[in-house]
Parts: sequence; C-alpha cells; structure tokens
Amino acid sequence: MMHPGDFMLVTRGRGYAPHQVDRVVGELLAILRAAGHRVVELEAELRGRQLRLAQLREDAAALPPPSFEELGEGARNLYIYAVTEAERMLEQARTESSALPDAARTEGDEQCRVAGMLAEDRRRTAEEHAGQYIRQAQETAAWITAEAKQDAYAVVEEARQHAANNALAATEVINAQHTAQAEQEQRHDTQAAERAGTVNKALESAEARVKHALQKALEQRDRAADEAASVMKRAEQQAAALRDQARQQAEGINAHSAAEQKRYAERITEAHSQLAAAQRAAAAVIAARPGTSRAPDEAHP
Repeated sequence: MMHPGDFMLVTRGRGYAPHQVDRVVGELLAILRAAGHRVVELEAELRGRQLRLAQLREDAAALPPPSFEELGEGARNLYIYAVTEAERMLEQARTESSALPDAARTEGDEQCRVAGMLAEDRRRTAEEHAGQYIRQAQETAAWITAEAKQDAYAVVEEARQHAANNALAATEVINAQHTAQAEQEQRHDTQAAERAGTVNKALESAEARVKHALQKALEQRDRAADEAASVMKRAEQQAAALRDQARQQAEGINAHSAAEQKRYAERITEAHSQLAAAQRAAAAVIAARPGTSRAPDEAHP
C-alpha cells in the first residue's frame, strides 16, 4: 500500500498525480470495509460464546450442590469465593465486550460522517475559488479585447482620414491640371504628367498606410486572444491545485478513521481474551466439584 509521502509530484503544477490519489483512497476505503466486516465477525463470535456460556451455567445449576463436609469449612468458603469471583469476571467481560462494538461502530460512523463533511466543504471551496479565477480571467480577456478593438478602430479611422485628405488633395491637383491644360495645354504637358505621377504615388501611399493599419489591428487582436487564453489556462491550473489539496485532506481524514477502526478492533479482541480467561476459570471451578463426570474438554467453548 502507498503512503502520502510516496506520491509522485506532477510537472504541470502543484499537487500529486490523480491516479495515485485515487489508488490510495481506494485502498483506504477497502481497509475501512474490512475493519467493518471484522467487527461483524467478532460480534457473531461473541454471541456464540455467550450462548455457550449460558449453556454451561445451566448445566452447572442442574448439578447437585457439592458437599464440603469431608473437606471442612475452609474448602467450602474457598469454593464460594471462586464461584463468586468467576461470575463477577464473566459479567464484567460480557458487559465490556457488548459495549465495545456499539461504541466502535458509533464512533466509526461519526468519523466517516465528519470526513465526508470536510471533503465536501473542501470541494465546494475549491469550486468557488476556481469560479473566481475563471471570472477574473474572463473579465481580463474582455477588457483586453475591448482595448484592442478601440486601438484598431482608432488606427483605421486615422488611416481613412489620411486617405480622404490625400484624395481631396489629388482632386485639387487634378482640377488644377485641367485648368492649366485649358490655359496652356501645349506648354504644360510634361508638368501635367509629373503631377499625375505624384497623385498616383500619393494614392498608393495612402492605400499602403490603410493596409498597414489593418495588419496592425489584426496583430493586436491576436495578441489579446493569446493573453486571454493564457489567463484562462492559469486559472484552470490553480483550480486543479485546489481540488488536489482538498483530495489530500480528505485522504488524511480517511486514514485517521481507519486507524480508529483498527484501535477499536484491538479492544474487542482484548475483551474476547478476557472473556475466554473467565470461561476457563469457571470451567476449572466446575470441574473441581466432587461428582462431576464432564470431560475436561467439554468445559471449553
């Protein structure tokens, strides 16, 4: 069986490997179930011994009273003392042994109930923390996306305004060209061609700036999406760490409950030993009576 100190640390964050935690929790539950079965078996054995003891006492009561006339008053007093002490020991052992299973079962159930409550509380706390991290990540992602959209809209609007200004300037230049051509068509042909080239370059420059602004806006949007995904991933890792911590604490509680079950099982075994000793003492006293024909082996359950 593995122990909490044998867990292998995972590489993605704090905590332990989930499959190892599940395996150890299963082993602890199996030990707890085995302890419960053992308590039931001990109770059945105790009832059988009590029935056997009652039968022996009935047989002893049916025997004729012993005569101590030949042995004297001292032997009679010794016998009375031995019988009284044996009955006291039997009654004490029976009382303690009948009380131990109920006490063990009651405290074991209470331990299991407390363990379940603590585990459920840890689970709810982990889910609440995880929900808070996820909400914070979503709010951060929404804020980053909104900022990126505003920046992109501003860049695009600036590019459009610049292109409109350039187009207006080009229109003015073209109008000036037409006026110049009307007045001095032959003389200004070369100048008109140069101005047309300038207008074309201005239009190409405006178009390039618009494309650059759009590309920049797309890059900012992609960076915002990547940052939002990173925030979501960190929130999920922190939520997983909280769940692992809650599972470890539930495992410690279950281990403590199993130890308590084992301790009560040992107390039941000790009570059975005391009961067996009392039965042997009673059998010895009964066998010592004059006129008893019972074989020595029949005095033991």
